[in-house]
Amino acid sequence: MTREPADAIEALEAYVQCGHEVTNVRSWTLAADADPLSGRVGRLALERAIQNFGEAAARIKTHYPELARVYPELQLPPAVAMRAVLAHDYDRIIPAVADQTADQDIPAATVAAEEVLRALLAERDRRDR
Repeated sequence: MTREPADAIEALEAYVQCGHEVTNVRSWTLAADADPLSGRVGRLALERAIQNFGEAAARIKTHYPELARVYPELQLPPAVAMRAVLAHDYDRIIPAVADQTADQDIPAATVAAEEVLRALLAERDRRDR
């Protein structure tokens, strides 16, 4: 099955959306840390949001390897690796690493993805004229 360029744009849009969800959940967890129950629920929500981000990264890496190769700033391999840890090695999760990922790595990858997305959309618009 051949993937269309429009599909790559949709996959990249999903990656960006998941990145924003991580940022939103992280903001909520910072506010909820004082309450142990909210803190635990927030931790689980953050881990799930990071896992979803990694799943979106895996989709791009698998179905659009050229996109992954041309734009290493998307940071797809580390996102996929973090997803694997969250999904399969739950006992290895270090909260400080998940926090750093949510605070630094994912926002940087999301900004890069937004830039790539803008470029792809502009290229599509030029081509469609």
